[in-house]
Amino acid sequence: MRILHVNKFHRVVGGSERYLFECARMLEEHGHEVGFFSMAHPENEPCAQSEYFVSPIEYKNTSPVYMLKTLASTVGKTVYSFESRRKFEALLDDFKPDLIHVHMISHQISPSILPAITKRKLPVVQSCHEYKLVCPNYKLFIESRSEVCERCLHGAYWNCAANRCIKGSLAGSVLAAGAMYFHKATQIYENNIDLFLPCSNFMLKKFIEAGIPEAKLRHMPNFLNLADFQLSDESDGYAFYMGRLSPEKGIHTLLNAVASVPNLELVIAGTGPIEDELKAYCAEHQMDRVRFAGYQSGDALKDLIAKSAYVVVPSEWYENDPLVTMEAFAMGKPVIGARIGGIPERIVEGERGLLFDHGDVEGLAACLRELGDADRCRAMGLKGRAYIEEHCATYYERLMSTYEDVIAMHTDGTTV
Repeated sequence: MRILHVNKFHRVVGGSERYLFECARMLEEHGHEVGFFSMAHPENEPCAQSEYFVSPIEYKNTSPVYMLKTLASTVGKTVYSFESRRKFEALLDDFKPDLIHVHMISHQISPSILPAITKRKLPVVQSCHEYKLVCPNYKLFIESRSEVCERCLHGAYWNCAANRCIKGSLAGSVLAAGAMYFHKATQIYENNIDLFLPCSNFMLKKFIEAGIPEAKLRHMPNFLNLADFQLSDESDGYAFYMGRLSPEKGIHTLLNAVASVPNLELVIAGTGPIEDELKAYCAEHQMDRVRFAGYQSGDALKDLIAKSAYVVVPSEWYENDPLVTMEAFAMGKPVIGARIGGIPERIVEGERGLLFDHGDVEGLAACLRELGDADRCRAMGLKGRAYIEEHCATYYERLMSTYEDVIAMHTDGTTV
């Protein structure tokens, strides 16, 4: 089978790209031919289809002056990119895929490519790594207030502008809200995607609540290549956090919980907008038991996981299906997770880890103390490894079953 993966980034920016590349590698190992469509960037992974990639667009600068200077091109690419559609159509005619697997396309690519797929009567699925189908800022979370938000869930997208949900920028938020109104009015996603694949059951239920037909939804959790992760018997006894350092990740809650557990060391790997704030907080409160390891990847990151006692996922937003949980289990480490979003779906309380109510400092501290028992910690980690082995062993068949169902729908006119 010839499968074309579509994602706005062709380099590892976050968990969705890691899933993309792992999924593509798995398919190639099973004899399928995989192609890609993305945005051009000097740090992209090598790709035979890179000549078709769309020109880059910059969203980091959301100042009014910059937005005015680039208004025409930014609005065009965000709402409906003719460049994306033109280059994508050329790639479709050249690569001739049997199926399209879409990931994240909003803003940098835009859904303008989707009608081109329908025109050619090609089967298409979309992995939903974020809440973009129902939320202009894709998080269901307002960073400036550090609060979960469902105001846009039923179509009131103006709330994105009213609350400046895109990096605190009024211009960026108005643009995102306007794009959502246009996309929903035209039903460009719903009319052109055969099947949406939310990564968590929690996300699937939120999509149903927002009005997306249940028949167009199928739960498809994340995946990793277990051959890249070795079971670890060692432990230096520290708690480990890895991920973006941003308000919704609950790191302040974690720091406060660690402060109440004597002699517990915490290692934090990652960077983000509140990194300096977190370091200043630790310095002010003399938290010398906290070590900031900076951005880590590859073997260096695996080494940090291997030497930890357990991994903590203290998020305070509707986290989808965080890969960090799977990576911890793959290396035999239990996970302490917040009881929010899709996080609890992987953690069986008392078996593969522990759960606490998000934002509850005392609840998290109790979990940290409980996993101070090294033998209990190791037993939970082994159960996590066994669970993830079973999950990954059947993942290819599960994905192919989904592909085949969508292809069959196009072949005989049945519904998924």
